[in-house]
Formats: sequence, structure tokens, C-alpha cells
Amino acid sequence: MWNDRYSFGFNRAVFDPATLAIISVGASVAGTAISAGAAIYGGMAKSSMYNYQAQVATMNKQIAQRNADYAIAVGEVNAQRKGMETRARVGQTEAVQGASGLEVGTGTNEAVVASERDLGSFDEMTIRAGAQRESFGFKTQAMNFEAEATADKTAGKYAMVEGFTNAASSIVGGASSVSDKWLKYRTAGVPGFA
Repeated sequence: MWNDRYSFGFNRAVFDPATLAIISVGASVAGTAISAGAAIYGGMAKSSMYNYQAQVATMNKQIAQRNADYAIAVGEVNAQRKGMETRARVGQTEAVQGASGLEVGTGTNEAVVASERDLGSFDEMTIRAGAQRESFGFKTQAMNFEAEATADKTAGKYAMVEGFTNAASSIVGGASSVSDKWLKYRTAGVPGFA
């Protein structure tokens, strides 16, 4: 039984069955709205996160592409430097041969110079091949980052869809709950639910 001593200033009419039923239905409606809003906001937040990750992956792709180009450029400079070193060594060898009174460009002397040129050419090719291999590694990274960016963009789109789907699910569930309460209160004869 209600005791005025414990009412704490509340009016008894506030707690009649009809008022409580309306509060219950209203709370279900409010809960449904909050749940739907949270689902939409969650989808938007996930979408933003994936879009940010896609932007980072796109920037990483660009950096990897620049690194690939840089590796080729550095390799070419190093190969050219090696070619200059080889030509200088060949010139020095020919000068030493000539100063020693040996006939330059014939016999063993010619073979020595040819070997130096061949070794220099091999070193240049090795340097260029290493630069190509390094560049290929960066190009592979760039492709991986591009794939990551595409996947993140797709995930961002689906996150939005997921948010709206979850919101719709909340609304349907909430409508079912409100309908169930409405029917329950109507069957019980609570005023206002006729």
C-alpha cells in the first residue's frame, strides 16, 4: 500500500497504471531511437576510420612509388660512377703499359685491358640489377598499399551500410516491443490503450 509518509513529495496520480504504462511505452520508443542513432553513428565512425586508413595507404603507395624511382636513379648514378672508375683504371693500366715500353693494345696487354673493361661492365650491370630489384620491391609495396586503400574504402562503404542496417534492426525490434507492450496494456484494460 502507498504510504504518504514515503511519497517524498510525489503525487500518487503519477504512479497510476495508465501513467506507468505510458512511461514504459515511451521508454521503449526512446530506447529504440537511441539505439538506432547509436548504430548510425557507429557506422559513420567506422566509415571515417576506414576512409582515414585508405588515405594513409594511398600516401604510403605514393611514397613507395617515389622510392622505386629513387632506387633506379641512385642505381644509375652508381653504375655511371663505376663506369668512370673502370675507364680511369683502364687508362691507368694503358699508361703504365706504355711507360714500361710494352706495346699497348696487343697480346697479353690487350687481354688485361679487356678484362678490366669486362669486369667494369659486369659491375655496372650488377649495380643496375640491384637497383631494379630494390625498385621492384618498392613497386610491390605500392601495389600492396593500393590494394589496402581499395579494401579500406570498400570497408568504409559497408560500415555505413552496416550502421543503417543495425539502425533498421533496432527500429524493427523497438516497434515489436512497443507493439507487444501496447497489446499487453490494451488487453489488461489500462486506460489510454483502447
